[in-house]
Amino acid sequence: MRSALMHRRGWIRYLQDRYEEAEADLRQAIALSESSPHSYCLLSKILIDRGNYPEAMTAWQNAERYAQPRFPEQDECLYQAWEKLKGSANSSEYWVSGHR
Repeated sequence: MRSALMHRRGWIRYLQDRYEEAEADLRQAIALSESSPHSYCLLSKILIDRGNYPEAMTAWQNAERYAQPRFPEQDECLYQAWEKLKGSANSSEYWVSGHR
């Protein structure tokens, strides 16, 4: 229950462009429930926006690992985060180094 509350607060702060606070909330949500694909996926988006591509990729991979195919919103979040990762010009060195 607390994990879900932290995730929701992180989501609200993300929508308000309060990335640092949102990141802290999502990390707390993940610490409380390590298999939360929603929290990992949103954390990935935030880390992309903050320019931390290696950690964003790790968060994305965790989201993918824990995602359940029966939940379309998880698939949509993964797709959005992946497109954001791929499309980031600043992450080009990361992609050249052999990652996905």
